[in-house]
Amino acid sequence: MSLEAKTRIMVTGLGAVTPLGNSVGEFWQNLIEGKCGIGRISGIGLRNEVIEKINTDVDIAAQVKGFDAKTVISAKELLRFHRVTEFATVASLEALITAGFIENGTNFLKAGKLSLDSINSKRFGIRMGTGVGGGTEIAEIEDTIIKSGDSKISSRSMLRLLSERTATVPSRLFNIKGPTAGVFAACASSAIAIGDAVDKMLLGKADVMLAGGSEAAIHRVSIGAFNAMRALSRDNENPATASRPFNKNAGGFVMGEGAGVLVLETLNHVLKRGGENRIIAEILGHADTADADDDVQPNGEGAIRAMMLALSDARVKVSQLDYINTHGTATVIGDWVEIKAILKLLGKYVSKVSVSSTKGATGHLLGAAGAIEAIISCKAIQEQIAPPTLNLTDPIVEGLDLVPLAKRRSIRKVLSNSFAFGGICASLVFGEYLKE
Repeated sequence: MSLEAKTRIMVTGLGAVTPLGNSVGEFWQNLIEGKCGIGRISGIGLRNEVIEKINTDVDIAAQVKGFDAKTVISAKELLRFHRVTEFATVASLEALITAGFIENGTNFLKAGKLSLDSINSKRFGIRMGTGVGGGTEIAEIEDTIIKSGDSKISSRSMLRLLSERTATVPSRLFNIKGPTAGVFAACASSAIAIGDAVDKMLLGKADVMLAGGSEAAIHRVSIGAFNAMRALSRDNENPATASRPFNKNAGGFVMGEGAGVLVLETLNHVLKRGGENRIIAEILGHADTADADDDVQPNGEGAIRAMMLALSDARVKVSQLDYINTHGTATVIGDWVEIKAILKLLGKYVSKVSVSSTKGATGHLLGAAGAIEAIISCKAIQEQIAPPTLNLTDPIVEGLDLVPLAKRRSIRKVLSNSFAFGGICASLVFGEYLKE
């Protein structure tokens, strides 16, 4: 996907629902100001029940706040939506508005299906990643069976359970008829979804793709299971500093929720619709690999190979990199393996590149993490700011710019990493848009 390639893929729209804000602008501003979206678990759950404490050890998470899908989606529709689908749909709406395909999103979904007149709907597709997805609905169904019997299960339960709804609901509501599917690869899901969307366009099967991911797994089942693995931070007394990526005293990740969606277009399509001013960044390359080793402990081989293959695909030299947005979840083993892989990748250019993890601010959004961090990568290029690694007090390595505070610098090429259980590794390369 070099400048000489026939097909170039542009990012023209961004949409986000996050613990730091429910729009890309609010999210980015809070991120670079060093704000943290982690707090005590509170609020309303999947069935409008009040959440107090859902785990005996872990009482913190990075929750989405002030989110109300009813402002754009009808109450009747929402009865069939899991929270993960609500996030994906609302983030998709913002991305389409940013790209200029929708003028005003206020209450538009309540009026019925939208026709995107400026796009051939059959050449417009979706790839949406998620990890847990609608899986927490299983616990709700089981509760109903235990308390009232299976005759009381809601006929809508299956629609809330299916994780592919993060893709098929936006497909229906936005009249998107091209290649549409969910992608399920644990914490690398949305990064791989973005790569898959790029490939669809390079193969000539679509002109425009919605690509990203969504997650809404702050639930007794998922928190209990991750806690049983000793993967979560238990620093309940200090929520704002509980996620400490790349620190010697890192204590585990903090679960987050939300969605990130990008509008991807071929350059030819952008130019034909007169949308060149909408271009935010360009996707230059991507790759995904596997460690083929341990279920939960990465060995680093897949990570270094994913980064190198992505750069090769992008025809970007290591010397051209300016910023790396890491997976960096604040687990001791995972952070150290990734840092070693990055040091090996950068070699003599280690002092040139800024490297940060933004999960100290957002928590770990699991299957949506790669999409949120792809948005961060695009904004870093657009705004020429490297976002910070919060809570960096005792770094695990010296001589690497881990960005304790947001910093202005030249950013033209960015690498973004997403790694997952099972040894799945994915890397994306973004760059500034340059005219041929």
